This record gives sequence, structure tokens and C-alpha cells, in this order.
Amino acid sequence: MNYLLYYNTNTGTGAIGRIDEVGNHITLKSYPGASFLTSWTHIATTENHFLYYNANTGAGAIGQIDTLGNLSTLKSYPEGSFSTGWTHITATSEHFLTYNINTGAGGTGRIDESGNFITLKSYPAGSFSTWTHIATTKNHFLYYNTNTGIGAVGQIDVLGNLITLKSYPERSFSTGWTHITATSEHFLTYNINTGAGGTGRIDESGNFITLKGYPEASFSTGWTHITATSEHFLTYNINTGASAISQINADGDFITLKSYPDGASSRGWTHITASKPLQAQKRMSVAFRPAVLDLQAVAPETVKTTSVIAIAPSAAKVTVTILDDPTHFRITAVESYDIVRRRLTPEELQDLPRDMRERARKVLVEDLVPINSSDGVVPLAVEAGQKVIITVEYAAKNLTAQDEYSARLLITTDTWKPVAIPITMLVAHVETTLPTAQITLLQGDSPVPVPFTVQSVSGPDTTVLYTIMDDPHWRMQPVSVFVPRGQTVQGTFMLQATWKAPQGTWKPDIVQLAFNGKKMRWLPITLTILPGRASVAVEQPHLVVKQGDTVECLLQVILGGEATDVTLTPDGVLPRGIFAVTRTVRASGGRTSQPVKFVFQTDGNAELGVNMPIKLNWSAYGGERAGSVDVQLTVLPGLGRPTRRFEPSKHAFRFGNRWSFTRQDGEALRALIARELAVVAALPLRRVRGSLDAINLSLPWPLPDVGLPGFIIESVISVASGHVVGWLHDLAIGAIPGENYGRCGGMAFAAYDFFLLGWSVDHFGDQVPNSGDLRDYIWRRLLDSLDLNIGKFLEWIVILHVLPRLDDIATAALLASIGSVWGPIGAAIGALIGSQINFFHWGGARELRDKTSHEMQKLKERLEREAAWPIGLIYGNSANPIDQHQVLAIGYQDHGNGTATLQIWDNNHRDSSDILTLDFRGEELVVVTAPRIYAPIKGIFCEEYSSVRPPVSLRHV
Repeated sequence: MNYLLYYNTNTGTGAIGRIDEVGNHITLKSYPGASFLTSWTHIATTENHFLYYNANTGAGAIGQIDTLGNLSTLKSYPEGSFSTGWTHITATSEHFLTYNINTGAGGTGRIDESGNFITLKSYPAGSFSTWTHIATTKNHFLYYNTNTGIGAVGQIDVLGNLITLKSYPERSFSTGWTHITATSEHFLTYNINTGAGGTGRIDESGNFITLKGYPEASFSTGWTHITATSEHFLTYNINTGASAISQINADGDFITLKSYPDGASSRGWTHITASKPLQAQKRMSVAFRPAVLDLQAVAPETVKTTSVIAIAPSAAKVTVTILDDPTHFRITAVESYDIVRRRLTPEELQDLPRDMRERARKVLVEDLVPINSSDGVVPLAVEAGQKVIITVEYAAKNLTAQDEYSARLLITTDTWKPVAIPITMLVAHVETTLPTAQITLLQGDSPVPVPFTVQSVSGPDTTVLYTIMDDPHWRMQPVSVFVPRGQTVQGTFMLQATWKAPQGTWKPDIVQLAFNGKKMRWLPITLTILPGRASVAVEQPHLVVKQGDTVECLLQVILGGEATDVTLTPDGVLPRGIFAVTRTVRASGGRTSQPVKFVFQTDGNAELGVNMPIKLNWSAYGGERAGSVDVQLTVLPGLGRPTRRFEPSKHAFRFGNRWSFTRQDGEALRALIARELAVVAALPLRRVRGSLDAINLSLPWPLPDVGLPGFIIESVISVASGHVVGWLHDLAIGAIPGENYGRCGGMAFAAYDFFLLGWSVDHFGDQVPNSGDLRDYIWRRLLDSLDLNIGKFLEWIVILHVLPRLDDIATAALLASIGSVWGPIGAAIGALIGSQINFFHWGGARELRDKTSHEMQKLKERLEREAAWPIGLIYGNSANPIDQHQVLAIGYQDHGNGTATLQIWDNNHRDSSDILTLDFRGEELVVVTAPRIYAPIKGIFCEEYSSVRPPVSLRHV
């Protein structure tokens, strides 16, 4: 609905009226003389504001009509507030255009919601041609010169810039029109003297289209005023008071709806203008994203599209225009979509990673359903809540000398506030070329230089930065190169693969940035990662070995890349009687030096020689890296492989294992055991800490799984440590021997020493020697046996007797910790342990059974080369290390069904042998010791032994 303001500049009288839907004029308010200031030369209106102006003084005012037809003044501007001399003031729905026909100066402005006049742009003298008339529809200006018939069509964008869309030369329009006015869509031209006229409109491209032409006398002559509302025309004669209400239909036909005769209206109205009430025209704001289209740097000849998106705040008819530069930017589509929110289907959830599915079930996704589309010229009807997508094409073609191009995307509707989105495009490009895109790197090796050439194809001077995205497998120091416009520059960057870089072919993310980050490209580089360098060095190239013995060749393996298997193989045929088998070891990577032992074995008939050359080949990374090392082997006469069997009736001592001990003997044994206890004490505590660190507590979703809190681990270890110290202290005290005690280890070691030398023992008789060289020698060999093996005795005792007890203590301590932990962690600890009293399952007879099985394989290998070998027996009825036993194994047979037969000489039984049947099939080792009954044996291990030459005094010739 429009309101009409009538005003008499001479008297200050006025009136408010409106035109109803069928063309009736209704007077709403009358204002007597002096109600308005006099001498306003111009009154112009946007859709809901009046601008009063005095061309002689520069005074002005802002007014408004409310929904009841009441007129109010919002702002008053004194003389000099505006420039003087404006001959024309006209307005679109939101902007004012001021113009001086005599100077060609002009300006644009708008009125904000508080009623302030805001000047947007000022154009100096000579900026405009000579126009006698300026008329406006809702969005367009029509400029016209009645004397020449020239014309133009323009617009004002949201920033206040005047834009000329079309220009028409002389005689493009009829001359002599005295009035031109327009509704929101249609123009009416009129000649007051002849009654001729016409109708027209402006299309979205800015073309003026003539709809109808009316010859002379088609209209009444003498209309002094023609005023248009959004839909109607009011024609008025100031001298007679006659008036009429008319309309132009879609075909351009001028239709008179009502005629009012002379005197029907007041005479003397100098100004008649129309406006809408504020509340009827309040527009909604809409937010398009992005608010600025910065297209960054674009290569010449590039044609691409981008989009801006908004959610419609209300129903509207949307039109979109490119301002300033339609050559390089154009609208390709304006589309509307309904938004449908839904949950993911089972099939879609299945495609997601497992750890994301549960959360994704609760998420709503959006599907867009196409509704309507337009080219931007034809208004697109959208509904509230729909998504509006405007697609803009930008083309780096038809270029000029400039680097940057800009335009504005103008979005207008009938209900939203207009939006102008700036568009910028930098036409710039640099091209980087490499001699080859295939680059080979070795794991963990030195950086490899990669030369490159960078050329400025278009755009200004720039610094080009090359960097690599974060990746743990390869590295590159950032490189920057300054490239002047049109120039070519050389550069180099250094690439390096880490030692853990996976082998194979990869395409790293190497980024090229130019033009202050506006140009980003990925360089087309392919990396081939090969195994790192490898080397093997000999620590002791000169080896010495006795016949029948083994010697270890110590090597150092260094890998530049990832961990891999290194295979060591003797080259060719080894000298007679020297044996070695291919050995494969797992070597760690990262340029760490790792010791590796390679064993050469000789038999009793090995060829004697000095510095015999042997080549040892090595290979790594599946044969990708290989080499060899040289060693020299000296073989000396030795014991060789015995051809005799150790027979207790011939080679064992005749006396039994019953010895007396002095106080000094006991202190020496206690000191030796106590020394090893200090080392073995760490074993159970390491087992405790390792098990506690490995515990993983499952907490309720969405909490992640966690380990035990550190203070609980330290608390349990503290409790366990106290018990371990106490138990081991008891072992040390219990190890102090009494007056009568065995020297089983000394007798086993000494008997085999004599056997290897072929010395007889018959002459020593059947009485225990409590003094002399033999007593001292067996005592020294006892200390040797304990020095080599007491650590293993103590370790196995701890496994059998200490760890199960420690399991009870640690389980109880862990359960006790629940009281100090509230919430889900305490609940998780309780749920994990449940009713178990031995939660960790540490040690015990089962573990010794498994260890014994492994030790028996070692013993079997020993007995294949030796006539006998010392072994240790672990008893289940005592945790005292002194109560354990050492004997000499003289035969072993594995039956292949989980059982085996072990033949031993037990020095407790003088010069006879025993047969032990070993059964590994149960939860623990079962040893049948018939015909003699032993204490329950729970573990047997192959001892460390090295022969010692007895004193010559003990040799019987």
C-alpha cells in the first residue's frame, strides 16, 4: 500500500491520501497552511522515507508516514547542510540520486533506519551528461534529454556506486516528452502540450523496451503532475484540480481506472509524491557465505566456478547481478534446495571406521533436494529455510595489463536487504620444473639435493616458498626463492628419508606457495625409498680355538635404515673339522651399532693351523645390501671330542659327598650367595612392574581405556619389595652351612676335569679327604661351580618359591588399592581381579617345567659333543640354595612324546649311575627317580662349565 503526500511550496499546506485496489482516491489527512515549511523545491521518496530539499539554501529534512497515515519529521537539516543547485532529486526503493543539469555534478545517498541522510558517493561537475528528466522504477534509473532524444539506463549498487548499464544515442527516444514517471516496473512518457505518450519497461540486462506508443491527443493535455505509486499513476492539473487514476498492465496498455473532474481536488499542489509506510517495507538481513570471494591467484586461461551460500530467512524473489566486470565474472546458476535432515543408514555406518560408528549413529546429516534454479536474471522464488546457492564463473581470459580484477556480486530481492559481495582475482602463476620427478632416497641416509627451476609465468614479483607437510618419514628444510616478474630462477631443496621411512614408492606432500600464500600447488614428485646403508665389522678378526671347542666371532652390525634380518653365512668350504651354520639375527635400525656373535665349532680331529683365512658373507634387507668380512682362525691342539663314555664305576670318586666345613668356608659361601642375591632381587620386582604396567582398564564409554594409576603401581611395588627383601634375607641366612655339608658342584666339576685329562681317580680311595690338595681342589671347583651358576639357582628358586607367594601379596595389595580410587577406575580394578587370589600367575612349577624343557635341549646338544656335563637340580621341598643339588649328566634321550630319560652320576651315591625319567606333559615336571628316591625335582638346568687342570700332585702315574 502506498501513501500520497501533497504539498504547496507557497503556503506550506499539505495532505495525505492513498489509492485503493480498484483505483479510488481516499484523502486521509489534511494539513492547513504553514503546517510545512515553505520553499521546499524538491520532495523525493524511497519506499518509506521522504527527502525535502531547498535548492536555493541547501536546507533539508527527512520525513516518514506511519501505517495510520500520520506524517512525522525525523530529521531537520539547516541551510548549507546540502549542496545547493540540485535540479533533480529522484530515488529507487533505497537510494537517492541528486543531479545538477547545469554543471553535470551529482551524488548518491541513502537514509538509515534512524532517519539520517548518508552521502555514499559524490560526482564532480562534468560527471553526467545533460539530462532534462530522470525517472526511476524500483531498481533502475532512466535518463532522458527531451531536446535530443538521447538516454541511458543505470543502477545504484549497495555501496552507492552509479552504474551505467546502457547508453542510447540521439533520437533513440522521441523528443519533446515533458513528463516521465514510473511505477515499480513500468514507465509512462507524456507530452503536456500534445497529449501524446507511451509505455515501457527496463529488462534485467538494462535494455529499455517500448511497450506501447500513443499518438497526439491520446491523453488529455495540461496534466502538470504525474505521480506514480508502486502500481498506479496519479495525473493532476494544478490549475483546475482535475485528476485521474491509471494503471499499466503487463502488455503495456495504459488503463484509466478513475477520473476526477475540475475542482474535485484542491488546486495549487506544487509537489505530489508517494511512499510506503515503514512497517510495511521492513526488510530482513541475509548472510551469504563467504562474505568476500577472494579467488586467490589464478593462472591465465583458467576458467573455474565458485559459490556463495545462504539460508533464506524468509520467502523472496532473488535476482543476482555482476557489477563492475561482467567480462571476467558471470553468474552460471542461482539454485534453491530444501534441506532434509536424517540419520545415517546402516550401509553408510558400515563404511565408516569402527571407532566412529557409535557416535555417527547420533548425528544428523543434511541432504539437499533441488527445488528451483535460475540464471540470476529471472527472479528465483525461494521459501524460508531453503538453502540458496549462487554459482559464479571466473575466467582468466581477455586479460589486460593489470594483475588484479575485481567485481561485485549484487544480490537483491523483494524482501531482503540487498547484499554486495566483493570478488577479487589475482591473475598470477609460477611454474616449477624438476630435472626428474623420480627421486631415490635411502633410509636414514644424508639429504639428497633436488635442483629445480621456477619461472614467473604471470603476475607480479613474488617469493616462492617450498615446504613439506608434516610427515614422520621424510624431511625437507623450507626453501624460499625470490622470482621477479617474467624471470626464471634456479634453486635446490634437500630431501631426506628417516630410517623408519617405509620402503616403496610414495608421493610426498611438497607444497609450493607464492604471491603471499594466494597460490598453492602440490609438486608432482615421486619418492622411491630404498633400504638404508648397512655394514658389518669384525671386532676380533684373529680367533683362537682348541680342537673340540667352540669360538665366538664378535661382529658389529650397523644399519642406516629400519630394523631387518641380517644373515651371516660362511663363504665356501671351511677347513677340515671346522663347522659353522648360517645364522640370521634381527638387527635394530637407525644407525645403532649392535653386537652379533657368530660361532665356529671344531671337532676333535679339526685341522691344526695358524691364521687360516675364512670369509664370512652377510646380507641385509632381503639381499638389497650385502658384503663380507674376513677373519683368521688359529686351531690349537685340544681335548677334542671324547671317544670314551663317562662311566661312574671307572671315572667317579669312590667317596661320598659328606664334608666338614670350617667357619671360614661358611662365610665364603654366604658371601658368594649374598652377592648374587643382590642381583637376583631385581627379578621379581621387574616382573611385578612389568605386569602392572601392562594392565589395561576398560572404562565405560565414552571414556578411553587407561592403565593403572602410577601411585597404585608404586604402592603395590612398595608392598612387594618389602616381602621380597624379607624372603631373600631368609634365603641368605638359611644358606649358612653347618658342620657337615656337601660339595656336590665341586665333585661334579672335578670328576669331569680328571676325565677330560684321562687322569685316574681310583687312587683317592673311598674316604672323604678332609685335608690336602684334593680337598682344596674340590673346594675351589665348588666355588667355581657356584660362581658360574649360583645366579641361575637363585633365579629358579625365586620362580618356584618366591613368585607364587608374591602373586598373593601383589593381588591383595592391588585389591586394597581400590579403597583409594573412586569412580570408574576403582570399579574397573575390582572387575578385572574379581575373586582371584592369584591374579598375575607368576612363576611356579609350570614355568620351571617349560624352562627345563628348553634346558634339556641345550643339554642334548652338549652331550652330542661331550661325554658328560654338569647340571643343576631344583627341589620343590626347599627354597634354600644350599639344599639344591649339582650332578653330572652322562646321557639324555628325548622320546618325542613329552617324556625323556636322563642318565646321571650323582656324587651322593658314590660310583654308580641313576636313571631319571622326565615327564613334561602335566602342569609341572614329574621326575621318576627309581630305584633311588630323590626329593621332588621341579627343575633341571644345563650348567655353565669350563675345565680346569688339577694340580700335578693329584695325577697318578
